[in-house]
Amino acid sequence: MQALLAHAHWIPWQRGYLRQHLLDHFPGWEWNDLLEICRAAEIIDPRSGRGAPLRCLRSVRAFHFTSRDAWAVEWTDGTLTVPRESSVNLPNVSAGREDSRLF
Repeated sequence: MQALLAHAHWIPWQRGYLRQHLLDHFPGWEWNDLLEICRAAEIIDPRSGRGAPLRCLRSVRAFHFTSRDAWAVEWTDGTLTVPRESSVNLPNVSAGREDSRLF
């Protein structure tokens, strides 16, 4: 996600780098949808932006998503965050275990 957020600045946007990054790495997704998911998951560093690119919080180990309502954040301290009213089924996740096949 950091590579995506780094494109969230007027220069890459204006030069078409953001659009190309979306096409290459997130086909079928729109920037506003991805930004909404990142904000809902609270993975954007609140000190970023303000004339500079957005940054992902350093405490994010991994971020998984399949839709606006189906996402999970793995934090460096081993905790997992999912939406409050989520129908996300995470059968491969248990305390102390990582599995990159969450979705």
